[in-house]
Amino acid sequence: MKKKLIILLFLITANYTYAQKGKYAFVRVDNYWGVIDENGKLVINAEYNYLYNPTIYYTTSYNEYKSIIYHPCNSLFKVKKDRKFGFINIQNEITVPFRKSKISCFNYDLAITENDYEYRLINHNGDYIVEPIKFEIFDYNKNRIFFKKGKKFGIMDFSGNIIKEAIFKKASLFSEDVSSVKYKDKFGYINFEGEWVIKPKFTATKNFRQGFAIVKMDENWGVINKKGEYVLSPEYQNIKYQVDGFFPVKKNELWGFIDTTGYVITECVFTAAKYFSEGVAAVKRGNKWGIINTKGELIIQHKFENIKDCKEGVILAREDGLWSYYLLNGKKINNTSYVNAHYFHEGLARVKINEKYGFINKSGEIIIPAKYANAYDFYLGLSRVRENEKWGYIDKTGNYIIEPSFRNASDFFLLE
Repeated sequence: MKKKLIILLFLITANYTYAQKGKYAFVRVDNYWGVIDENGKLVINAEYNYLYNPTIYYTTSYNEYKSIIYHPCNSLFKVKKDRKFGFINIQNEITVPFRKSKISCFNYDLAITENDYEYRLINHNGDYIVEPIKFEIFDYNKNRIFFKKGKKFGIMDFSGNIIKEAIFKKASLFSEDVSSVKYKDKFGYINFEGEWVIKPKFTATKNFRQGFAIVKMDENWGVINKKGEYVLSPEYQNIKYQVDGFFPVKKNELWGFIDTTGYVITECVFTAAKYFSEGVAAVKRGNKWGIINTKGELIIQHKFENIKDCKEGVILAREDGLWSYYLLNGKKINNTSYVNAHYFHEGLARVKINEKYGFINKSGEIIIPAKYANAYDFYLGLSRVRENEKWGYIDKTGNYIIEPSFRNASDFFLLE
């Protein structure tokens, strides 16, 4: 199978002046994509097969085993045109010339290119700074390359000198300056010099996030810190990454919560549990869902078929197949239930009424009538909506700021 390039994008740290502050959105005119400003003016012509948003994280799977992972690039747009890739800025100026070779976005002011199984690194001018490498560039930093040779991984410098032979059987992309690798039959963590930060002793490992990693010892999972010390001992069937300082943990087929100091918030007594959000978490007992706080206290009884995460102090709960909005004191915000309802975002929530979308406020009042064939949450004060097969943008009073005229459109994003 032909090798695929794993693309890693990261935040550009150099002092480039390509970005122009303001709100922007991707729009599709006929078959091509461009970028508009908040007045609806095209600032990047609609002439590209695809553009990659420089401000968000997203992932595109391209086969069963690999995904393209995009990190913010801040000021440059990667674009595709006529089967070639290049980079442009918000002034529609080409910063890296178009080429047929695959190309990542920039990390440490460098990007990976691949053509006919040869890998290189380029700078913002499109100049090659590394001679062609026959090994896949899996990851890199400012002076080291994490390469893949066959099915094993090693480290070299930019001159092609081997720093660490390809001895690792499996590896992850670097996260918080370390990579999880398999050596012989155990997993540990290395730095970009190939040195052991945490020696291999685990049967499985996950990446570090916010200073913690989930690891498996024999058949059970635990959590370690950057020193390799256990924060949670390996005694759990499953552990999810912590959110807001709380790990959901599973033991004896039941779920509970433990904080990052190892303090037990709730014992494993729930048949299912969701992440904490805004100081509360949805938990399931039997077939019904309720809400607990960070002390493990039940503040909304187990009586719902499903509950979504708390957003802006409001939860969405389903009962008898319909969704309703509740405050954290258990009070409904109105007497209406919906077949289709969404989170509050920027003070408004979109709901579906009689096959059309509109918006309500936190008092449950309809602020924008349900008249749109489709609609998305408000971002930066604007919502993209579809009428008569075209997309446009409305403000929070329901007035069109940009009339429906696009075949497709994205949410607005901010360049700073």
